[in-house]
Amino acid sequence: MAFFQVLISPTAAFERLRERGGWIVALLLVSALSVAATYLQWPLIEKEMLAQFEAQQQPLGAAEMETILNISRVTAWITGAVMPAALMFFVGLLLFLLNMIVRGEGTYMQLSKVSLYSMIPGLLGGLLTTALAKAFDADSITDVMLNGGVLFTEKTGFLFTLVSSVLDPFGLWSLVLTVVGAAVMMRKSPKSVAFWIVGAWLLVRLGTSLFALIPAAPAA
Repeated sequence: MAFFQVLISPTAAFERLRERGGWIVALLLVSALSVAATYLQWPLIEKEMLAQFEAQQQPLGAAEMETILNISRVTAWITGAVMPAALMFFVGLLLFLLNMIVRGEGTYMQLSKVSLYSMIPGLLGGLLTTALAKAFDADSITDVMLNGGVLFTEKTGFLFTLVSSVLDPFGLWSLVLTVVGAAVMMRKSPKSVAFWIVGAWLLVRLGTSLFALIPAAPAA
């Protein structure tokens, strides 16, 4: 099955996917993994939210906190279910634009499949991190990190966010799959597409990390 083959033999898997379908079942599996990761991470997220509520100068009432937590929980699960499909087609569109730039031979749906299958390592990394956090009874997901963030004692700030996202083995694995898959679908060398894809990947992580520089709103 391409869902597993892409992890160990990506070139062969994407060659197979280039000629045949193979995305509906994969999308359902990826969405299921995303929902599972969200479900398992929620107790840690909830614990952090409660700590933030208690730190406010004017703490919320029990009913208000429960309402906010319920809304946040449902929103997180819906996002976990829908986000894989949204990313599949959005990143697929970006790859298709790159395909036109380098004059490749890939189609929009072929490149959308590359986007979909490239999400798998990141989701596996999230599940593994959550499992370790639960095993060690961590108070926060940042207490157990499998990326560059483990080098920092202060788990906040621009540099922490940037290093955590760039020095992430599962994120780098996803990046490699994207480059390999795009090269196969476009009928181009990996080197010719890696410059664009890696550059865009770094820009996204830099832009995301810049949000850490925005000062938090003062407590009410």
